[in-house]
Amino acid sequence: MKCLLAASGPSLNQEDIDYARYKVDLAIAINDAIYLMPWADILYSGDNRWWNHHGPQLMNFSGERLCAGRNNEYSTMVPGIGGVGPFEKDHVRFGGNSGFAAINLALHRGASSLYLLGYDLGVTEKDQATHFFGEHPKGLQIDSPYEKWIQAFEVAAPSLSSFGARVYNCTPNSNLNCFPKVKIQEVLTD
Repeated sequence: MKCLLAASGPSLNQEDIDYARYKVDLAIAINDAIYLMPWADILYSGDNRWWNHHGPQLMNFSGERLCAGRNNEYSTMVPGIGGVGPFEKDHVRFGGNSGFAAINLALHRGASSLYLLGYDLGVTEKDQATHFFGEHPKGLQIDSPYEKWIQAFEVAAPSLSSFGARVYNCTPNSNLNCFPKVKIQEVLTD
C-alpha cells in the first residue's frame, strides 16, 4: 500500500501534494499540512496545544483526527510509547515528534511504500524558515530539537524491514538522511 505523509517543514508545497493525491492509497497530514491537503484520510498531531488551537476549525474534517497518547476533545487518542527505539508493531512509538509517530501509524495501517514530504528537520538557509506557513502563532512556538529527532529516525529506520516497508524521503534538502532521497515525481508513478 502506498502512503503519503506530509509534515509541515518549509519545503512542503501544494504542487507536490497535488501530484501525489491520486497516486496513493492512504494520505496522512501532519499538523498544519492539513491546510494543504484537506482531503487526507488521517490528520495526526502529537501536540495537545496544536489541537486546542486548530481543533475548533477542523471539526468538519471528514477523515480520522488522531493524537498522541493524550486525550483532547478534537481527536482520538492513539496508544503508544515515547522514547527512542524501533518502529513498533503493537503500538505507535512517538519518537519525540509527530512526523515520526505518523510513520509508525502508517506502518500499522499496512503501508509498504511511504513517501515523505515536508520532513525538512531543519531551517532553510535562505530565510531561516521552519515551516511552510511561517511561524506558529504565539503560544505554539517551541524549540525544535532537530538533531534529537533525526537520531530517533536513524535508530528506528532499520526496523522497517520487519514491516516489509520502504520509506522514500521526497523532501528536497532534508536533513534526514536515513531514508533514500528522491523526487516524488521519480519514485511515485501511476
